[in-house]
Amino acid sequence: MRRELTILLLCIGLAVSGCGGNGGGPQTAMPPDPMPPPQPVTCTAPQVPDGSGGCMEPTSPMPTELTENEMAFVRGIVNPSTADDPTTSRATSHVSRPGQSAGEQLSLTPGGMAATTSAPATNQYVPPAHKPTTLIGTQNINDDDSPFKAVGSEGTLGSFMSQTYEKKTRGLTDTVTLFTNRDAPEAVDYASYYGGADGATDQNRPAVDDSVTATGVLNIDEEAATIADYGSLFESDRFPTANKREVTYGDSGATEDVDSDRTLTGSFNGVEGTFKCEGGTCTAMANANGDLIDLVGTWTFTPKGDVKTLKVPDARYDSDYLSFGYWISETTTASGSRFEVGTLFDGSQPVNVGVELTGTATYVGEAAGAYARKGDNPAVGEFTGHASLTANFGAAEALGTIKGTISQLVDGGEAIDPSWTVELQEANIEAADTGATFDGQTPRGGNWRGGFFGSGVSTPPNTASDYPRGVAGDFIGHFENGHVISAFGATRR
Repeated sequence: MRRELTILLLCIGLAVSGCGGNGGGPQTAMPPDPMPPPQPVTCTAPQVPDGSGGCMEPTSPMPTELTENEMAFVRGIVNPSTADDPTTSRATSHVSRPGQSAGEQLSLTPGGMAATTSAPATNQYVPPAHKPTTLIGTQNINDDDSPFKAVGSEGTLGSFMSQTYEKKTRGLTDTVTLFTNRDAPEAVDYASYYGGADGATDQNRPAVDDSVTATGVLNIDEEAATIADYGSLFESDRFPTANKREVTYGDSGATEDVDSDRTLTGSFNGVEGTFKCEGGTCTAMANANGDLIDLVGTWTFTPKGDVKTLKVPDARYDSDYLSFGYWISETTTASGSRFEVGTLFDGSQPVNVGVELTGTATYVGEAAGAYARKGDNPAVGEFTGHASLTANFGAAEALGTIKGTISQLVDGGEAIDPSWTVELQEANIEAADTGATFDGQTPRGGNWRGGFFGSGVSTPPNTASDYPRGVAGDFIGHFENGHVISAFGATRR
């Protein structure tokens, strides 16, 4: 009896281990403790929950299509004259773009005191020889009354300086971005600048009659046309103004239009000194803008300071330079915007080449323009790139050929597409009245063109040392996933 009770108690004590009749039975697992409910994640904007209890910066989905305005910009690049499908590549021409009509073309004029030996050998006292000009059509964009106003600060692109100009009229905004490698003007010795006999082949003595005297005195050329051309060089608070447009000097008459003193403190061409009416009376006249337009009588100018060390500021101008750029014209109407994108280029010394010129010259520089990228990540914008060209003078054709590439296309420092390189296919060099030119093709139906600028000691150049110093032009390039339109400038290496 005691033995049976002992067995019974042992079995009960082991029940939790599966003890049962015949040595045990099936086991039952205990359920796990329940997990606490997830707590909400609180992130500080702009961060968002990352799904694992943490926070992360939000990511923007890649754009899959262009806006209507961007599509309009694409059409301005591909073909401004039709509602082109921007998902296709179409051949296009430069002719209908901004900057191609006579009233819009870019033209450059070298300054008065030429820095190169190829300067014209004739007296050029008349404007714009005194200072270089950058014209769009007939308008010097640097004039105060130009409809094109500089916007933003000046920048750089390689050896080129850049500046953007804007012109606004009703419903139309023209934006022109220009690049130039024109050097800053230099000071010149006063005695040298005004030296030489009147009518000599220097170009550096505007509004002066006869050469400077040993003491630095200049005889002013009082011819009305000369004064009107160079009136901005004369500065004195006693010269006429827009409100008092004629003043007589050296007369004791007591009227507001008479100045009894014949000596006027001021400056001429940036040099401080005094103007003097020599004997009798003299008269000065201004136009409605206050610009000096005429001097009557005998006038001289005497500089202040030692003539031997005196300098004329900003007197020598770079006469051999390139400019190129692009033009974005936006017309806004109630139905939306329409864009035209154009290109501009020129050089201050267009140069021809002769059949005598042979050999190879390499040109390296920059390019800039507008682009449209299609595909899964479409975009439009403005870009810069690297230009490299090789001219083979006298080869194949009478004057030779030229070819090149535009590479490293970036927008804001970021590559537009690593595969984008524009091949400027080989083009023949042709002679023209305004200098040697070329006109060729780019892949997928695009085109390119340009000209040579800046020669050596002979014009036209005929030896290797006379290879043109620069080339400039423009191009349209098409890719499977986009388009570019651009201008370029490059100098000889």
